[in-house]
Amino acid sequence: MQVTVKNRHIDLTKNNFVASGGEGHIYAKDGVAYKLYIDPNKMIPTDKIKELAVLKEPSIIKPEDIIYEGTKAVGYTMNYVTDTTALCQIFTKAFKVRNQIKADTIVNLMKQLQVIMNNCHSNNILIVDMNELNFLLDSSFKKLYAIDVDSYQTKTYPATAIMDSIRDRHAKQFSKETDWFSYAVLAFQMLTGIHPYKGKHPTVKDINDRMLKNLSVLNAEVSVPPVADLNMIPQNYKGWFHAIFEQGKRLDPNMIDQVGSVVVIQKHIDTVCVFKIDQYISKDSDIVNYKKIGAVEIVYTSSKTYVDSIDLEGIVSILDNGKEFFYVELKNRELHYINKLKTIKGTYSGAVKNILNYEGRVYVLIGEQIVEITDLTATYPVLYPVASVLPNATTFYTGCAIQNLLGTPVLSFFPNKKTHMQLPLKDIKGQIVDAKFDKTVLVIISSYQGKYDEYIFKFSKEYTDPIVRINKDISYSGINFVCLPKGVVFKVNGDDSAEIFAQSVSQNDVKVIPNSGLSEYKLVNREDQVLGIKDKTIYKISS
Repeated sequence: MQVTVKNRHIDLTKNNFVASGGEGHIYAKDGVAYKLYIDPNKMIPTDKIKELAVLKEPSIIKPEDIIYEGTKAVGYTMNYVTDTTALCQIFTKAFKVRNQIKADTIVNLMKQLQVIMNNCHSNNILIVDMNELNFLLDSSFKKLYAIDVDSYQTKTYPATAIMDSIRDRHAKQFSKETDWFSYAVLAFQMLTGIHPYKGKHPTVKDINDRMLKNLSVLNAEVSVPPVADLNMIPQNYKGWFHAIFEQGKRLDPNMIDQVGSVVVIQKHIDTVCVFKIDQYISKDSDIVNYKKIGAVEIVYTSSKTYVDSIDLEGIVSILDNGKEFFYVELKNRELHYINKLKTIKGTYSGAVKNILNYEGRVYVLIGEQIVEITDLTATYPVLYPVASVLPNATTFYTGCAIQNLLGTPVLSFFPNKKTHMQLPLKDIKGQIVDAKFDKTVLVIISSYQGKYDEYIFKFSKEYTDPIVRINKDISYSGINFVCLPKGVVFKVNGDDSAEIFAQSVSQNDVKVIPNSGLSEYKLVNREDQVLGIKDKTIYKISS
């Protein structure tokens, strides 16, 4: 299609497509994002664009220029930021460990949020819907961007929507104070991995009542699952969070040093662990993943990767070509192929966008193609194209890729060598924030109407006609399950419950173990043995 911006004609093709939302499509070209409304009559008023123009902070991705189709305004442009991640990913402990994100990095991101808030408030603009999906992190996880700025409340145009999880129950209208309350909820989740009004209170169960009565996880009567880490809260923030969540005060973070500190006691949910946990492997730094390919054991830590106890640096993926093991490193969109003797065997400089390791095979996204690396014995790798995708609309997750085709998510997975299968995921509602595919099981977490929902798909061995089970309004803590060769799925949830169920589509029974005590372990497997990663150690978990 051809559109006009500032009297310039712009051609937008399917390869420029990025995503679809509830009201429009997003395209990107030459560093500019184009939002085109499905119904042009719902376009943001041009006067509101002018009122938002006072925001000068570069990290606020606001509407810039009006897009015309013929003489009709159909959308607007924005600055385009690439290689980003939704802020909610930083809530999970596994994501923090994998990317070496410490408390000081999170505090720096919180201060960037403050800068954005201060820039808005000094111009009499309210953010209002300050939820975690309206902010993005760059690839280093050190820079933060604000998006969906067209929903901000300006002098003439009031905000009309807010995610329920960040809504101040003590306020009747939006204000700077309600913005700071939403900020506090978001910052607390970034640090601890839990919403301040989740956990369990002995008598007050409903989150709405908890918020009205100021009964947060900082309350001595509230217990939290082991995956939540209140010790991540810096000392000078403890009193500020306590004043907001327990006392109902509305203080902006500029007043942190004026609030006295408090002692935060973390009370865990009572667990009666029915599992035996034995130490298996221990390293000098936090372990982020483990794989067993053939007879070779691979332990990924935050600083190195150990292949049969040989330590390698900077590893991203392992590939076994049947003759020799290589590690495949992605740096500045270049692939480097290095053997266990740390000898560089070859380099590919084809603007590689992403990389995926599944079942000992390595896939990369190059242009419009997902290609499988099939041979590294030559100076130049043999790349086998397995799928054509929309490059800007495709995201790699654990074991799979998902692309947005005009609002419908389409799954790409790779069950065998040189094999690719696609499946539209029409059951999914909302925005996908995380996914994992393993064997014949797919788990997806999406955000819909202010809550997180979990979809568990089970496929037949022919990968046809999957059945789906949906868990509504879950506590988002990432995806944590393993499929064992004997056909059993072992899964741990954010509320610390564990599930055991069959991979077979013909068996629907789910055994649930409440308060398993395993939510702080990342599950991996060594053949039929369930392993759990925690800090610097891998443990064997058995019944």
